[in-house]
Amino acid sequence: MIDQITPDQLQAMMAGQDVTLLDVREVVEFKDAHVPGAVNIPLSLVPVRIHEVPAEAELAIICRTGNRSMQACMWLAQQGRRAVNVQGGTVAWAQAGKPLESGVPA
Repeated sequence: MIDQITPDQLQAMMAGQDVTLLDVREVVEFKDAHVPGAVNIPLSLVPVRIHEVPAEAELAIICRTGNRSMQACMWLAQQGRRAVNVQGGTVAWAQAGKPLESGVPA
């Protein structure tokens, strides 16, 4: 079973511990708006780019609404990696009034 967290829980998690937030939306979606500090690896590329995510990292996965991120969490679980899914994704994050940034981090 995949654990799910709310945007409030994600914000607290990011403030209180070393967490990697993986955004699995397409690059154009990510550039438009994303949670500050998120790393973008589109869902279709997760299997070939997973080496970019530290094996010991606490992982939270986000997409637009929570569907693609759940798929990524399930794939990661099959690989022996634990990750939590952000319920409602970036849409829920924005609706909760949490900060967003645009562009691609340097």
